[in-house]
Amino acid sequence: MDTFKPLTFRFTAVFLLLLAIPLITWAIGWSWSAEQAYTIFDAFLYGLTETGSAPYYAGAFSLFLAILLVLLCRDKKHGWIMIFLSVFILQAGTQVIKTGLRQLYKEPRPYMSYVVELASGELDDLTDFYQNKRKHRGEIIAHLTENDTHTPSYLKNHWKHETGYSFPSGHTIFAACWVFIFLGFLTREKHPWTLAVGSILTLWAVLMLISRLRLGMHFPIDLLVSTVFAYLANLLFFYALDRNDAHKKRLALVTSP
Repeated sequence: MDTFKPLTFRFTAVFLLLLAIPLITWAIGWSWSAEQAYTIFDAFLYGLTETGSAPYYAGAFSLFLAILLVLLCRDKKHGWIMIFLSVFILQAGTQVIKTGLRQLYKEPRPYMSYVVELASGELDDLTDFYQNKRKHRGEIIAHLTENDTHTPSYLKNHWKHETGYSFPSGHTIFAACWVFIFLGFLTREKHPWTLAVGSILTLWAVLMLISRLRLGMHFPIDLLVSTVFAYLANLLFFYALDRNDAHKKRLALVTSP
């Protein structure tokens, strides 16, 4: 239990920072609009959001982060098998639950209201739209937005590939989980770079949440619920690891001569 208290404190600090994004959005009354002006910052946010886009970018970025974590924990208490297994359990497990929730709530993304407007009657029933295969949904989005000169091409391309439901946010869960995973293992290792690495990843996660709002991919409630979910899932996971450590110590004391 000697590392769980500082771990909980760090988890909660990150949780509150991420939670501030949807809360501030509500407080100032901001909402995504197709009329908003896009800047170079939005192009940067698009590049950043792609680090969490499944399967290829998110997979490659996850492999990079997992290897980095293994290198940081080298010759310490956590082996590479344990780290990779933990990453798989937390990332794959939370994404599976996210997919189930999306099928349950079936909430269209914010940008879909704009696409329906562009369709001029061609896309009145979104239920039929979501019955199509992912590839065909992308083709429909591409067709309806091809004459849209206001939306940047990179964003129209992103919409074409992200045609699933909105609630909850998979990118938010992905980013938040990575911050918690690094903080969890590095805190348990008492690594001197814990706060530095954690701060960099937290900034990346904050920008990830902002990108999902700015690019018309999610509503604030999607981000809020996803942040709470990732926080609780990782807190329970590392609490279980901590209890397992305590159990092993008790066994060692009992069996020691």
